[in-house]
Amino acid sequence: MNPSDSSIPPRPSSAPAPYTGPVTPPGGRGGGRSIATMIAIGCGGIVLLGLLAIGGVAYWALSAQERVPTRSIITGAAAGYLEIQDLNADPFAREFLEQAVAVMGRAGERGEALPDSMKWLESMRDGGDQAAYALAFLVPHEASLVFSPSDEMPVTVVAAVNPRSFTRPLARMLRSAAEQSGGITQIEDVDVALFDPSGGAALMGGTLVFANDRSQLAQSVRRLRAAKGPARASFAEHAKEWPIFAEVAKPLVPVAFAQMGLPPELVARIEHAFTGIKFRSADGLLTTLDLQADSPEAAVKLRDAVAESIRESQAQFDEGGLKVNLAQELAGSRVESRFEVDGLLGALERSAERAAAERRPVHP
Repeated sequence: MNPSDSSIPPRPSSAPAPYTGPVTPPGGRGGGRSIATMIAIGCGGIVLLGLLAIGGVAYWALSAQERVPTRSIITGAAAGYLEIQDLNADPFAREFLEQAVAVMGRAGERGEALPDSMKWLESMRDGGDQAAYALAFLVPHEASLVFSPSDEMPVTVVAAVNPRSFTRPLARMLRSAAEQSGGITQIEDVDVALFDPSGGAALMGGTLVFANDRSQLAQSVRRLRAAKGPARASFAEHAKEWPIFAEVAKPLVPVAFAQMGLPPELVARIEHAFTGIKFRSADGLLTTLDLQADSPEAAVKLRDAVAESIRESQAQFDEGGLKVNLAQELAGSRVESRFEVDGLLGALERSAERAAAERRPVHP
């Protein structure tokens, strides 16, 4: 047979016929899913950028800057000082602060109108664990105050504080306030905000220092820059035992003891005084009052006067729910009085109730 014979049908081809219908891209109908994906990615990126921005602002506001020990402002020439160490490191002190907020806030739960100055306790109370965390942020790492006599005012005060956070916003606030008041100057390359008539404040990294006398402020800034320790041999010994303690010398003794109820003629015979405070529990304190008199005879009289002052105040203690036990020791011209105080939280609650009752409206 002739292979070219037209009677033989042609062999079918294996190639598919071309498709001439509508074309649909892979992955779905048209470009819909691709556009939605792009929108979702864009929105996620915006949210992520927002979170990063918020985190950056929070870090800027909350992060701690380099601090200087505030006790550096305490000089040997100071007539008095007060030192407050980190109360967050003391479990009893921390528990007391948390319980105090809860106790004083209960007046609001009973529908009593708290004074405006105590309204923040309600929000702290309602905040639960978050409120306790916020309260811990408010307690400084360390605070030191120095007192000196002055011819122009009863006493000059210099305070240095190491806040836990918010130092950068605080610096902005100080600068803004100073620009509208006394202006800004520099001491040892540190910006100092001036306030009328004679006060000022400076923020040295994470350490805030302020005073009601600018010359005292300048001296304190220089001491903080040099990071000198306290010029007191007894400071380290006191700091080991007492979270809060203070010393006052002769020129300022009358000012320090003005409200204690001791006879002025006996106060005049006090050469030096020391007091220390620490928490025995979340509801109790141990306080010491160490008085150095000008003679053994004066020390005996001071011991008796302190005991009499406590006896005269016993009715007030009982009314407030406080229990105060006094123990005294006499050694030459020195008398030491130790007070064990219990019932602090109950006394705070009664105080809040009385304050609320004074503001409660009277209905005829």
